[in-house]
Amino acid sequence: MSILNPTAVVQPTRIVQKVSNLLSSSKTQADKLIATWEKSFAQIWDDEDPAAVLAELGTNGAEVFLLSSATVQFLAAILASSRPDDLGRILAKVENMPAFDVNEDGTITLS
Repeated sequence: MSILNPTAVVQPTRIVQKVSNLLSSSKTQADKLIATWEKSFAQIWDDEDPAAVLAELGTNGAEVFLLSSATVQFLAAILASSRPDDLGRILAKVENMPAFDVNEDGTITLS
């Protein structure tokens, strides 16, 4: 048979289509989580005055940092074997953060 002859298009089964969607959406979910974390990280640490950003966060700072830390832990668990380059980039950013203090009132200050 020639490649120029018409061929029948085979439609995937319902299950095959669902699995394809699950695989695609799982990757998209990881991609979005990484991108969102990196954007949030940059909002503070790529600013010319991170201390001012932290001050403006006020008592919400501790919660923002807790969420960021939990996200990094989650990403470490899911990316370690599948996307080590992405994980390495994220961990390098965390390791290069300046020292900071989480104060009792929830504010964050640079040490």
